[in-house]
Amino acid sequence: MSVTVTIPTPLRGFTGGADAVELAGGTVGEVIDGLLAAHGGLTGVPQVSVPGAEVNGLPVGLSILAARGADATLVAVARALDGAR
Repeated sequence: MSVTVTIPTPLRGFTGGADAVELAGGTVGEVIDGLLAAHGGLTGVPQVSVPGAEVNGLPVGLSILAARGADATLVAVARALDGAR
């Protein structure tokens, strides 16, 4: 399934001016997950996901965003969090 999500005018600054975003998934839930997981790419800021723990046998992670240009700081924070597990 492929879905086009229309971006409201006030938020288009976060998508590089794009008025829509294409998402794909096998179910509506997968498409929504894709939209929620893409916020770093949609806003143009660096993003990293760090594995955290397991809850009821399911993985739980942490998605961290940083300001534009702060990639090295973001990687350092992600490494520190991953090493603390």
